[in-house]
Amino acid sequence: MKILFLIFLMTLNLDILRAENIGLSGMRSPPAKKRRITPYQEQIEKCFGDMLPEVTKIRDNKMLYVDIAKIYTLQASETTYREVVYTMNSEKRKLKFDDDIVQFYKVEAEGALTPSGTDNLSADSKSNGLRYKISSRETRINQLLSGAQIESDFMKTTEYRSKQLILNLIWNDSKIKNLNVQFEGGKKSLECEQKETSDLCTCRE
Repeated sequence: MKILFLIFLMTLNLDILRAENIGLSGMRSPPAKKRRITPYQEQIEKCFGDMLPEVTKIRDNKMLYVDIAKIYTLQASETTYREVVYTMNSEKRKLKFDDDIVQFYKVEAEGALTPSGTDNLSADSKSNGLRYKISSRETRINQLLSGAQIESDFMKTTEYRSKQLILNLIWNDSKIKNLNVQFEGGKKSLECEQKETSDLCTCRE
């Protein structure tokens, strides 16, 4: 009887071991979580590589600009073109800056523009007794608009950042309409624009 009982226990233990092995073999490790990246983010990553580590969190051109600003230090910037429609002293006016010249207009009731003056912001100009540097042009324009109620503001700017990165931006009422990134030596560029409700980027190498 004892022998039979021992055989029974041995058989039972083997059955238990087999069941455990079958259970373990049937268990599968959870699949690795796939990295989700949009076509927009793919183009950014193609140009920047791992320089922007949180590329999958970038949803639009404004977020892209903020992330670039975190990594690449601003060294200099300049406004190359600007158009502002504003109201000052109950009069609707327009300021246009292009090629170092500020032109002022009075906006008539029907929308026609009547020239009302100019201001030369050229770094080499002595017409108004001042010599302007690039950085002071923006200051002068902002002084001219001091106290104005801005209705629309269209602007083109160029930023020179560390690692020879150059940004060309088009702003419309503080929103980025176009963002062009020129990399060191002009080897590649990232061209981003806003189309309807979404932002698109293309990396050109």
